[in-house]
Amino acid sequence: MEHIYVELKAGDALFFHPNLLHRSESNTSDFPRWSLISCYNRASNIPYNEPNLSCIKPLEAVPDEAMMTWETEGLSENTDFLSKDKDEALK
Repeated sequence: MEHIYVELKAGDALFFHPNLLHRSESNTSDFPRWSLISCYNRASNIPYNEPNLSCIKPLEAVPDEAMMTWETEGLSENTDFLSKDKDEALK
């Protein structure tokens, strides 16, 4: 298959088909790279090697204030998931 390289500028967005094989290089700059992954898929299009069917379970609506009031689980106060020295992909 042909490789297609796409260079984006700050603030640009890229939309593509959910079955497209894709990747990006490591971000080694001092600036974070943010991404938003929104997946819309037919229930009949089960992802390859999916261990369960949670990917096709309909979402349940939560109250608007949920992000501000619900307790998190599994994260400690000292967890810095944006720290490059803890990013296994950059090692």
